[in-house]
Amino acid sequence: MDDQLKLPLDEDEIQRNFSKFHAKNPRVYQLFCRFTQQMRDSGFEHGGAKMIAERIRWETGVVTTSDPPIKLNNNYTSRYARMWMRDYRAPGFFRTRELAARSIDSVFGAALHYESEARDV
Repeated sequence: MDDQLKLPLDEDEIQRNFSKFHAKNPRVYQLFCRFTQQMRDSGFEHGGAKMIAERIRWETGVVTTSDPPIKLNNNYTSRYARMWMRDYRAPGFFRTRELAARSIDSVFGAALHYESEARDV
């Protein structure tokens, strides 16, 4: 039946989809890092990952019109927040809930480290 509701994605499927998206769209993490640093430089002790995601949508959809807008899935926001806190050694800057995955390293793996790439923005 074509009208069946799709069950919610499990954490493993969300992670696989995120990994593919992240590999195809490195600019998203670069912008996430840039905008988060702007928050910190403005004196914020904690940040809102959803606010950063909306700014990325605005930046890629309105300000920068040479490329098509990036379709940033809300499921990926907490993963970018976790990656940023790990890469910038700032645990707790974003408040996150526990993922079903065992740890940050099990979510991102050792190969997914974009610290130097992100700071080039």
